[in-house]
Amino acid sequence: MSSLSRFILVVLITIIFNAGNPVIGHGASAMAGTPICNRCTDYIRAACRVTLYPRLCFKSLQVFATNINRNQHRLSHVSFAVSLFHVNRTLGTISSMSATTWNGRGEGALKDCIEILADSVYQIENSMRELRIIDRGDVMFHIGNIQTWMSAALTDEDTCADGFDGVDGRLKFTIRRMMRKLERLTSNSLAIFNTYATNITKNQVH
Repeated sequence: MSSLSRFILVVLITIIFNAGNPVIGHGASAMAGTPICNRCTDYIRAACRVTLYPRLCFKSLQVFATNINRNQHRLSHVSFAVSLFHVNRTLGTISSMSATTWNGRGEGALKDCIEILADSVYQIENSMRELRIIDRGDVMFHIGNIQTWMSAALTDEDTCADGFDGVDGRLKFTIRRMMRKLERLTSNSLAIFNTYATNITKNQVH
């Protein structure tokens, strides 16, 4: 991730942190300027073991280890924000690509993908809003909503990739490569949240 992209992501996560949950808020300086503590980094590495793509998980989250500070709620928020950032950035890239003249099937697949990824953004944003209030009211209802929306986002990304089945050449390869990364990031986010949800459920039972 470039320095500019990382800065934008830091700002995004900081806004999310400051928007609601008092459990989460240290601000951009804590995220960008504080040295990463070894125990915080080890926590991220261990948390990523539940995912299908642990190396990508760790790489995408380690820079935020200090702010996450071994807190599962923060970890889920950051992982969702990372996924949202990448989906939005990919959506912008594909929107730019759609301005180029492609063969009929390629052009149609790009337009469909733009609509599908816009829905993925919507689903992840819903999940992030729900996560902020997960400790209010019916916790199982909130958990179910988040799992449904994140699964829908993952399906959207897979559907976009499938839409290029009949498209030949560089366009198909480029889109599928981008979708593969999005799918893996979203899959990791869902796995991390599922671990958090399991722990919440256990605590409620006891």
